[in-house]
Amino acid sequence: MCRWRYSGDCDLLLINGYYDASVRRGRLDFTSAIVCHLDAMKEKQAISSVSCFFESIFQYAERADGDDPAWGFSDNQGTQRAGSALRRLVLSLLPKELGKDAERVAYFAVTDISLPPPNRSILSWLGLNPK
Repeated sequence: MCRWRYSGDCDLLLINGYYDASVRRGRLDFTSAIVCHLDAMKEKQAISSVSCFFESIFQYAERADGDDPAWGFSDNQGTQRAGSALRRLVLSLLPKELGKDAERVAYFAVTDISLPPPNRSILSWLGLNPK
């Protein structure tokens, strides 16, 4: 289903889901996932608390519009943190502060955790013909 593996800590995957009413079937899209390692995010101060982070997810979901809410949420969080980083940089002129904020923003990056397509030549050689 996907390449993500449990880290052993408190993980949260934010992924898009789609429902096709014509066939009454849903699917999960792992190509634009946000993999949140909540303990690390809290430790690095990318989030103030897990509960506040969940609230920001819920608030975003209530007003999300578009075909890719994961990207939208990532952009929203990145913009908030980048604005904060720029503000601190201008005020303090300390490059190391920018590095810390850049590290925090990275926690909200979208990544493709879907499985790669099967290697059709190997599968054909084995006598299997995937669709």
